[in-house]
Amino acid sequence: MQFDPKRNSRLPERVPTAVFVHGLHKSGTMFLYQLFYRLSRDRGWPYYSSNHIVANDGEVGPDLSSNFCLGPLRTFDTSAVAVSSRHRVKRIFQVRDPRDILVSQFYSLGWRHTDEGFDPRQQAIREAIRGMTIDQYVVDPDLAIRPLASRFRFLLTRSPGPDDRVLRYEQMVTDFPGWLRQVVPVLEFRWPSLVCLKYAMRFRNEFRPDRHPHSHKRRVTPGDYRRALHPATIERLNDVLEPVLGPLGYPR
Repeated sequence: MQFDPKRNSRLPERVPTAVFVHGLHKSGTMFLYQLFYRLSRDRGWPYYSSNHIVANDGEVGPDLSSNFCLGPLRTFDTSAVAVSSRHRVKRIFQVRDPRDILVSQFYSLGWRHTDEGFDPRQQAIREAIRGMTIDQYVVDPDLAIRPLASRFRFLLTRSPGPDDRVLRYEQMVTDFPGWLRQVVPVLEFRWPSLVCLKYAMRFRNEFRPDRHPHSHKRRVTPGDYRRALHPATIERLNDVLEPVLGPLGYPR
C-alpha cells in the first residue's frame, strides 16, 4: 500500500490530557501529593504542585500543550487555574465527611500544626480555637461551618464534566486498592492493573495514625466525629450541614 500524504495529513492529532486533582485541607491532600508525584513520574508526565520544594504550579496556563498533572488543588473551584482549550481536562475531586474535616481542623489548627509562618489572622484563629471546646468550635458559624460549606459549594453547584471523578477519602483509607482502581486509569497507563498492584503494595501501611505531635495524621478512621463530639452537637451539625451531607451521600 502506497503512503498517501494527503490522507495522512487529515488524521487527527492526539489530544493532550490535563489531570487536575482537587481536595480540601484535611482530606488526605499530602498523600495525594505523594501519590500523584509518583504516578506522574511513572507516566512520564510533568507534575505541577504548590507542594514541591520549589513550587511550580504557577507554570500551568493556556500556553501548555503537553500532557500534565496538577495537584493537589485545595479548592473545588475549577476556575482557579486556566488551561488551554486543546486539552482534554480530567478532574479528580476527593471529598471527605465534613464533620470529620471539622474535627480534624480543630486539632490541627489549634495544636498540631506548628505556628511557624502563621500570619496574624492565622494566629488569631489559633488563639480563638484554643479558647473553645471542640463542640463549640465545630458549630461556630464564622470559624467552622460557613467557611467549610462555602468551599464545598463549588463542587455541589457545578455541572459534572464527562471526565470528572468524585472519590471518597473514606474509601481511600479503608479500601485503598479499590480507590486506586478509580485513580490510575485517569493517567492513561497502558497496563493500569499492574500500576494498581505496584502502588497498593507500596502504600499498604500508609493509613495508620501517627503519634508524633506535629503529624498530619491523627485519626484516619471514618466517623471520628462520633467519638469526638457530644450527640447534641452531632444533631446540630447534621441539621446545619444537610445541604452538603445529602448531595454528597453522607448519612446523618
